Amino acid sequence: MHGFLGIAARVCLLVVFCVSVWGKLRSRDAYREFAVSLRAIATPLDRLAPVVIALEAGSAVLLATTHAPGLVVTAGLLTALTAGILWSLQQGKAVQCRCFGAATLPLGVPHAVRNLLLAAIAVIPLAAAGPRPSAAVAAVAIITGVFTSLPAIRLDDLLELAGANVGPRPSSDRSHPS
Repeated sequence: MHGFLGIAARVCLLVVFCVSVWGKLRSRDAYREFAVSLRAIATPLDRLAPVVIALEAGSAVLLATTHAPGLVVTAGLLTALTAGILWSLQQGKAVQCRCFGAATLPLGVPHAVRNLLLAAIAVIPLAAAGPRPSAAVAAVAIITGVFTSLPAIRLDDLLELAGANVGPRPSSDRSHPS
């Protein structure tokens, strides 16, 4: 279970969640904007901002210290976040993505797809057990994990470059859950 795929997946997800937590906690304004993004989805959700951040940080700790538990918890969290995104879209709410801090694009299907792909990255290594790799192979797995995380982290930038219309345009400063 600690083969190349498991190491790369854990590193990828660890980087994603560390950047996500940092993006929300880097300043009071960033935290406030994240809480406002949750409120834009549903009024009481802004009170869950510390819970969401704690769950993301907890997932990062589990990914860094365990194999299967970290991957399972992370897949569950990503599935829950995807459900929040889909619910927001179904409600027709125009909410900016605050997954990794400030963003200008509204929440859309690409954000849900990103989360589902990350959940798949968490689940696949559970079924693909492999022998413990050599130090060189482990180093390549770590590098692979870091580079695999980058498109997920910079999704909004990639969508803007492509000129994608991902969702309803916000009428005011609104955001979404992770």
